[in-house]
Amino acid sequence: NLEFNKTEKPCDIFSIIFNKHEENLQAQQPVVLGIIFLCPKIIEEDLEVINTQHKINRSYMHHLVHLIVHSTLHILGYDHQTEIERQSMEAKEILILSKLSITNPYAILNK
Repeated sequence: NLEFNKTEKPCDIFSIIFNKHEENLQAQQPVVLGIIFLCPKIIEEDLEVINTQHKINRSYMHHLVHLIVHSTLHILGYDHQTEIERQSMEAKEILILSKLSITNPYAILNK
């Protein structure tokens, strides 16, 4: 995290974009768009805090899938720097997660 995000704080998950050129995506060849780094220990610790603070019992798998979807969207060009970007990205996450039968995490966390 220090090398890529210039922060000394440990990170649960982050993505690095390798290739965001449109012409490479249209080549109909496999293209590596980026990589996602996971830290299971931090993910588990963060989930414990979330479950305790919100008095919920979100499963590790649902939390992990949400983080992977979120990171994948970053690789695909989505971001959440502005309110409009955040709303767009969250809507996309909620849609994808619903197709995987995973409850909207933002509805749970914003209670």
